[in-house]
Amino acid sequence: LATSTTFTMQTGASMVFTPVTGGALIVFTSSIITMVDGTTIVILSLAVFTRTRVTGRGRCSCNQAGARIGHGTNVPSGNAWGITINIITSTLRRRLATSFTSGSELQWCGDDGSASAVTVGSGDGISIDTQAACGASQAGTLTIQSGGYLVFREVTASSVTSTATSFTLSTSATVEVITTSAAALDVTLLSYTATTCFSTWTSNIDSCQSGYTCSIYSSGPTSGQCMLKFKSELQTDNSNGSLYGLLGLLAIPIALCAVCIISRMAKTKPVSYPVVSTEPAYPSVPKYPTM
Repeated sequence: LATSTTFTMQTGASMVFTPVTGGALIVFTSSIITMVDGTTIVILSLAVFTRTRVTGRGRCSCNQAGARIGHGTNVPSGNAWGITINIITSTLRRRLATSFTSGSELQWCGDDGSASAVTVGSGDGISIDTQAACGASQAGTLTIQSGGYLVFREVTASSVTSTATSFTLSTSATVEVITTSAAALDVTLLSYTATTCFSTWTSNIDSCQSGYTCSIYSSGPTSGQCMLKFKSELQTDNSNGSLYGLLGLLAIPIALCAVCIISRMAKTKPVSYPVVSTEPAYPSVPKYPTM
């Protein structure tokens, strides 16, 4: 446990968190890590950073299955990242879902990464806690490569919007939302600077509540900003509408038949029959001159 500690990494130095079981290997709280060019932090297990500032020109790599850069449990991290962070492992892994048990993960909870560059590789992910208690996370350059995951946790109507100065999302990446909110909502998860918005990705929504329709969609650009949004809508009962629609379809052929019958009747002329006299025929009586 490192609390209120300052670390200065000299050129060529490395800080390695080796694999362990049973929890975090080290926890940095309210500490400062300054990295010069050529220094590296390698995460091979779980390292927790809380209200810690990591700055400089070094690199932080999370490059082993199950490795995580975490922020503790229900504690706003408030970390500041000013370095290059690579969340890349060497092999493709199964869907990380909500636990990231088989891939590497970077967890943010109100983190300031506006001066950092974060790259997420295949099978790995960055998860952003959207609770108001965390505050908005800020990314500088955020790249989600093919097979990578961008996950938004604890999504509710009061979720805060994270931001990115530069954002790249592969069409083969996954955007995942974790929500347990049983309410209609429409929230902005990420706002990023761009003139053309990303619109193609794989969506995964965990725990969309029964009776609701959930979707992840893109909006913008508006004033040079694109938005990645999440919507949960209450499903409507269309049973009556379907019944009326069926009756309307049945009425169409009936109406057509009626029109045909009326049209045929209008075109039919009445039949003319010869007039037959019913009086008996008598021979005519010749007329004689009168005297």
